[in-house]
Amino acid sequence: MAQSFRRWFTGRRVVGVVAAAAVVLGAIAIIYSNRTATPDGKASAPDGQSSPTPETTQPQNNPNEQTDTSNGQFSAVAVGNFYACGLRTKGTIECWGENWAGQTDAPDGQFTDVEATHAQACGLRTDGTITCWGRIHNDRFDAPDGQFTAIAAGYEHSCGLRADGTADCWGRRFDEITGKFSAAPVSGIAHGCGLRTDRTIDCWGNNEYGQTNAPDGQFTAIAAGGVHSCGVRTDGIITCWGHYGGVLSDITLSDGPFVSVASGHAHSCGLRADGTVTCWGRNHNGQSDAPVGQFTAIAAGGEHSCGLRADENIECWPDLTSIPDGQFSAIAIGDDHSCGLRADETIHCWGRNNYGQSDAPGGRFSAVAAGSHHSCGLRTDGTIDCWGGRSLEADAPDGQFTAIAAGGLYSYGLRTNGTIACWGEDLCYEPNGQYTAFDLSGSYSCGLLTDQTIDCWGDRGPEDGRFSAVTAGDFHACGLRTDRTIECWGYDYAGSTDAPDEQFTAVAAGEYYSCGLRTDKTIECWGNDQYGQTDAPDGQFTAVTAHEDYTCGLRLNGTIDCWGILQNKVFGYHFGPE
Repeated sequence: MAQSFRRWFTGRRVVGVVAAAAVVLGAIAIIYSNRTATPDGKASAPDGQSSPTPETTQPQNNPNEQTDTSNGQFSAVAVGNFYACGLRTKGTIECWGENWAGQTDAPDGQFTDVEATHAQACGLRTDGTITCWGRIHNDRFDAPDGQFTAIAAGYEHSCGLRADGTADCWGRRFDEITGKFSAAPVSGIAHGCGLRTDRTIDCWGNNEYGQTNAPDGQFTAIAAGGVHSCGVRTDGIITCWGHYGGVLSDITLSDGPFVSVASGHAHSCGLRADGTVTCWGRNHNGQSDAPVGQFTAIAAGGEHSCGLRADENIECWPDLTSIPDGQFSAIAIGDDHSCGLRADETIHCWGRNNYGQSDAPGGRFSAVAAGSHHSCGLRTDGTIDCWGGRSLEADAPDGQFTAIAAGGLYSYGLRTNGTIACWGEDLCYEPNGQYTAFDLSGSYSCGLLTDQTIDCWGDRGPEDGRFSAVTAGDFHACGLRTDRTIECWGYDYAGSTDAPDEQFTAVAAGEYYSCGLRTDKTIECWGNDQYGQTDAPDGQFTAVTAHEDYTCGLRLNGTIDCWGILQNKVFGYHFGPE
């Protein structure tokens, strides 16, 4: 169980042959969003993501509740911060995902466009008026009265295009925008660009990286990324200026012709006239690995990209939430990634890879652990190999070990002599004594001593008794007694410590809930069920593991089955069809 963080990112929609973009400044956890605009009055903007940022506001609804996107019938999709909205072909809007600010409470009525950003979405009604729901930061900003022909949602502010070509914006921190445009202006973290009626580009705001140095000439579409901007020229060539995360992005793509461009944090994608897509820039998560086939619209997020196919289905790359096929003998869950130990003793990881936490090394392993931004494997020769991490989490010590565990910014290993070694952040603590097993989490770290008693550091353990296994959640812990009953202690939120009076062979503690593997190999969970994390499926399992708000079990055939907020194991949500 790793430390939990809320992730922020912005986003926008894609419609027609237009695309959009959203971006983030990962280094200082600032979010912003962008879009692509074309002179036909249709504006498209995507979505982005931001770096991990602690957040105290808790979601009120189940972020895993998604509308049925698998049967198509969408003309546009807008992606926000852990939520998304789709414009059905019949003109209604459906939203799904996290709803802490009311961002998925789409209003009734008929719409022609939808845009989404951090925690606010806006729709352009058929009568030309704009309705917004949710919030920009913690403030509620309503769209101005009157009629519009296009909209663009941004992290700090949003804009609408009037019929006379003027732009009207609302929200925070936007410069007064004057003159006439052919589409609603787009914006990055601290800069913006607009496509004028004469097809020239005008940019304003921060120019530290040259992101407002718009080139001369005429354009048909523009996009603003993190600290870069791109435009599609009238001859179908894409020109970009600024930087991709510190790398010069002054490039020209002439292998088109292109009809639209979408810019994310440090990458961009272009849609050709034949419907094919090409992406460039950073690709550490596969966000630039555009799939083959034809699309009618594209969107680029902070570390992912999405497209609307001709059959009205949505496809995103990479598909971060897919559980890999094949047989596994163990599974480990981190904050935004997961790792599995395959039957052939190799490790396969999936999910977010911004710190290299999913780049599992080759070789043979006997155990695997996943932390917030790093992973560790216990090799068959007893040594530990770790990868990823933001500081010292991957600096595993030398020596021989029999078990490993990974926390938020630190890891533990059980040496062959029964002592526990800790590495990572300065708060790492090595308890005295000899142990046979241990587990660690946010507030609890517990070990099973050689005399079968449990010792916890960071908080108290059970008063007495003998145990064969121990598991630690964020605010409570559980032990499997030698008589196969379970005892839990700590903070009893929603009944997380109320273990049923049955016999079990394994136990796993999540944030506010716990699960046990019965002697008949079925799984029973108890405690907080806000996101379905305790709704264990039927069937028989050989292992169970619990995270913040979702649970995974290893079935008898070696396949993995998960329930709850599955998307918490990766960065963001799966915005395409299941």
